[in-house]
Amino acid sequence: MTGTTGVLVATGSFSPSDAVLLVVVVVLLAASAVLALAETSLVRMSRPKALALVEDGRRGAKQLVRLTENPQGFLNPVLLLVLICQLVVATLVGILAAHWFGAWGVVAATVFEIVVIFVLGEAVPKNWAVHHPERAALFSADPRPNFHRDNDRKSGGRIQGCEAVDFTPNTGTYSCHCGRFEV
Repeated sequence: MTGTTGVLVATGSFSPSDAVLLVVVVVLLAASAVLALAETSLVRMSRPKALALVEDGRRGAKQLVRLTENPQGFLNPVLLLVLICQLVVATLVGILAAHWFGAWGVVAATVFEIVVIFVLGEAVPKNWAVHHPERAALFSADPRPNFHRDNDRKSGGRIQGCEAVDFTPNTGTYSCHCGRFEV
């Protein structure tokens, strides 16, 4: 027999392109988790509950009402994006495992992917959405960060969730879409 290496043995080492693929895998796993959270939270949110959140002045509630009025408009695209993220992750992890560890690496990566994709990409975000339905639905409707803005350093006053803050010098007030804040 000749001294050839079999397909079951590692065929390469870690390269800069592997690092890029790993970053893509992590980003896609995170995107898959966010999309799974959105799917569960938006499907479970009722229109009356969304309207109550609008009345409470919650950020993202208006977008949430629009989404609850037309669930077929968001559900299929979200499901498709989840599927694409998970398939690409599985493919990239398989490519990396084959490159690093050969055929046994692909077998181990397959088992690992099933657990990681199921637990991190599906079960954890969906369970969180079930246990925190309002927060998850509002986040899904408007995922921009909810920054707190210090408008008066002396009193420590804050306006939460405001996209724009206007100051009226005559009255000494700050105003935004979510209410008024007096200095």
